[in-house]
Amino acid sequence: MSLSTLNTVLSSIEENFDYVNYGGCACVAAMIAEQVRTVYPVMRITSCGSDLYHHPNLDEIRSLVSNPLDKYLWLDNGLRFDHVWVEICVDDQWYALDSTGVKPVGEMYDDWERPAAGSFTLEEIESLAYQPGWNDTFNRDQLPAIEQVIQTLGELL
Repeated sequence: MSLSTLNTVLSSIEENFDYVNYGGCACVAAMIAEQVRTVYPVMRITSCGSDLYHHPNLDEIRSLVSNPLDKYLWLDNGLRFDHVWVEICVDDQWYALDSTGVKPVGEMYDDWERPAAGSFTLEEIESLAYQPGWNDTFNRDQLPAIEQVIQTLGELL
């Protein structure tokens, strides 16, 4: 699948659903990662949100928490979930994927800030994304329809 096609599918989410990046981005990242991981195996799932004095590392935080599938343990250890997205490497170039489409990682960092180092596992982000406590501006009733859009990636890959 070309990055252009991937961009078209993903950007349709932002165009057709409300407030996805206000409480639904982790769910979308989990769905994207599930669909693209076999075609783009060099991938990471990350989150931004830090202060000037602390830039989190997901692999370090994982070693501190008793249960990496519990969102609140990550929060208690300095991680914030301001925005969650997937990054893939294509021809030695890194791209960020979320509900707005595909963009070079530098553009994503300009939009949201530099993300945490390391990566969530797919199992972790799938668990964290569906736990309560996310921004309730996003209506989670939209998730099944968003998932249908993202599943078309699997058919196109």
